[in-house]
Amino acid sequence: MGPVHSAYNYVFPPDPVEIYNPGLEDRISHANDAVESAFQDMSQTFAQMKSVMQKTQTDWEKYSTPLSNSCQDIRKELVRLAHGSPQCLDAQERILPLLFKKRAKTGEEIKGCARGDLPFAMVPSTCQCIAGNEAKGCDAEVDSDHVLQCTHLRRRILPALQLQQLYEGDGDCSVSEDASFNKALLQDGQPGDFQVVHASMPVIACFHQEPSCCSQRRGAFL
Repeated sequence: MGPVHSAYNYVFPPDPVEIYNPGLEDRISHANDAVESAFQDMSQTFAQMKSVMQKTQTDWEKYSTPLSNSCQDIRKELVRLAHGSPQCLDAQERILPLLFKKRAKTGEEIKGCARGDLPFAMVPSTCQCIAGNEAKGCDAEVDSDHVLQCTHLRRRILPALQLQQLYEGDGDCSVSEDASFNKALLQDGQPGDFQVVHASMPVIACFHQEPSCCSQRRGAFL
């Protein structure tokens, strides 16, 4: 029996879909250039931030110890003044009237007061009782001419200095993790993960069934 010949047409599967996207290469090139430019800017900013941080660390090492010592000294003096307040009050309200009564008899000069016309400065002055009776311990309604220096300091100078602000908020002696200069430059969780933004682009699909775009492949296998 001779060879049996069978013949049939074999149709090849269609080629993969070809995508036609006008201007795609230009957009990719533009996107790459934009990313490169942004990266260079970010690198420069990082270098500047690093330089600022290094300078900040150098300044901190240089000035932190003297600042700490000054803040501690101020606090010690304020504590010492607070402990001496009862003695100062006693001298103003009890001892000074006794001295005025004594001077009414002897005429002795009384020292230890401060000038009342200079409320924000400590200028020593003799104690006077112009508007009162010294024999009665100086019963004047206004004591501006016979305020002891310790009283003047507590009543006028210290309130004007507002030294408590040094230890509050962003005061020079308030250095902690809550200080404004210790706050992070970025919020928690930033920078976040890089997110790819998918932009819609016009896409034209060209299938090989269209003779104008593609060629058909046919063959015969015998």
